[in-house]
Amino acid sequence: MKAVFWRQEKSSAYIWVITLTLALLCLAWIFMSLTSFEVRKANSLVYSLTASSLAESAAEYGVSVLYPYVYNLAAPDYLPPPETILGRAQKEHSRPFGSLIPSHSYTLDIWGPVQVGSKKYRYYVDATSACGRAVRRARITVEVGFENGASQVAVVERRQL
Repeated sequence: MKAVFWRQEKSSAYIWVITLTLALLCLAWIFMSLTSFEVRKANSLVYSLTASSLAESAAEYGVSVLYPYVYNLAAPDYLPPPETILGRAQKEHSRPFGSLIPSHSYTLDIWGPVQVGSKKYRYYVDATSACGRAVRRARITVEVGFENGASQVAVVERRQL
């Protein structure tokens, strides 16, 4: 009689261990899937922020290239076309940070001058950056005014597009 009871107790212990193992495996699968979702979301946010800051930096670089061409000019006749400026600035950069950030690039475009007043002209500096799957755009508007025989340069607007 004792042997039959021992077999039943032994088989119920096996069933208990198998049930507990399956329950733990299910919990592990749930935690792994939640963790992988959080990692993907975090990577997406990192790439989005990197692309935004890269677009802003590229637009600022475009303004720094534009500035010597429009500063201290005597008349609007001397305002350069964008092709002259972009000839000095590289239009496209692939992996400007090297291997620190995987798969990133930006493009730069300067257009203008657009007359907005009797003696005011605007240049628009557009930058588009990509990092991972995130693509962001930024625009800086530079206004050049001619008063008192020389040009005054001012940044009018900065924005993410």
